[in-house]
Amino acid sequence: MSDDYVFTTELIAKIISEIKIGRAADIDGLMGEHLIKAHPIVYIFRLMVLSRHIPTAFGYSYIVPIPKGTVGIHRLLNCEHFRGIAIGPIISQVFEYCFLINWVIFCIAAAINLDS
Repeated sequence: MSDDYVFTTELIAKIISEIKIGRAADIDGLMGEHLIKAHPIVYIFRLMVLSRHIPTAFGYSYIVPIPKGTVGIHRLLNCEHFRGIAIGPIISQVFEYCFLINWVIFCIAAAINLDS
């Protein structure tokens, strides 16, 4: 991967600025507010790409049951009355968005080069 497609501080800052605040904490207890106020994590992302290693913790999440519709107190509840949402690490979500943006740029550049 050339230097044109590496993670930049500007790209990561843009992704982090789009994080919605006030959401649930991830499995490590981190929230969007932590990344918004943190020092840029560009060096960690670059090391992950160069070493071709993604932390296994990026695959961990926990499931939170959310009631479907109106859950009354007069009926018995079972798992069919809930849907689950997975809460994953916020840093892995930022890395994923940065990687996807770079991948799109790389694919567009490759398509342009094939047409030439």
